[in-house]
Amino acid sequence: MSKQTVKEIIVTKVGLLAQWSDSGRSNSQLAGYSQSGAVDWFSYQLANALCGNPLDTPAIEVMGGLFSFCISGDCIISITGAKADLRVNNKEVALNQLLLLKAGDNVSISQLTAGMFNYVSFAAIFNLPLFKNSVCAVKREKIGGSKGDGTGIAVGECFGFTTTCSLYRSKSPRLFEKGGLNIPLVPLFHSIINQQYSSHKHLPIMFSYQHTSFSNIDKRRLLAHAFKVSIKLDKMGVRLDGPSLVSQALVLTSQPMCNGAVQIPGDGKPIVMRNDRQTIGGYPVIGVVNSLGLALLSQSCAHEKVSFRLTNIESSIISRRFIDIQLNRVLNEARRAITESK
Repeated sequence: MSKQTVKEIIVTKVGLLAQWSDSGRSNSQLAGYSQSGAVDWFSYQLANALCGNPLDTPAIEVMGGLFSFCISGDCIISITGAKADLRVNNKEVALNQLLLLKAGDNVSISQLTAGMFNYVSFAAIFNLPLFKNSVCAVKREKIGGSKGDGTGIAVGECFGFTTTCSLYRSKSPRLFEKGGLNIPLVPLFHSIINQQYSSHKHLPIMFSYQHTSFSNIDKRRLLAHAFKVSIKLDKMGVRLDGPSLVSQALVLTSQPMCNGAVQIPGDGKPIVMRNDRQTIGGYPVIGVVNSLGLALLSQSCAHEKVSFRLTNIESSIISRRFIDIQLNRVLNEARRAITESK
């Protein structure tokens, strides 16, 4: 194997938030730590698949755009997620493709026109600090992240990475002569991406937890009305404005909160819990948004609309498994393209 060389990316601009993310802290909720992980798991895993990486490889999660970095060595990257103005050396490039960067190149994610989160994946290995086997930072818990205190990436931070010459064979650059290299995506993926960019998203939900404490009228109300995404949204959860729902549960012991749980607090306005949620909660839960719904909700912005549609556990499992199969096909196709030597 060829000798490895260490290179760096240097962060030159950070907007609302940027941080390293992965698939989260498995089995850590019992210890009181949030699940964390990429909010938009689909875009995160797609970025890794396009780079030929294992799907749980750390990537940079950018919230709200306005992020840029320069690179000191050659590297292949991909950027997925929110519809944004992407540029390499001030030249516009597209989402969802492979980009071959050269030493000295500058990459920027500026104005977003749809969505909230972008993911930057690298066909490279980074030596990042771990907490509970995850690179994720959780500000509320003051854990994780590149500095170990729960804060995000700061301007001026440098991250060393390693690539090997075997990854970039001598004739591979020919594949990038016209800019990015496109890896074909199945129609389902284009459908998911288009739904993520829609200003009115339809989220699959399963009635569960304390759903029997809600009247049938309230359940129909949840499914029949559109809710508006409030300005109170972050990685912990999304509060929705719309019809109020009322639970008949008078006494409720705090209970574990799963990702996607739809809590109904005292004011009756639903809150959809997300990755950095607290591990337990005391409000009644009417149901759970499945993983596809969470991927759609992740790209919702304030004042956009969401509606709920009823699904079941069997359909949710089948849908997720099919997406996982297609992601792995993209991964394998990307690996073949990256190592192309013809």
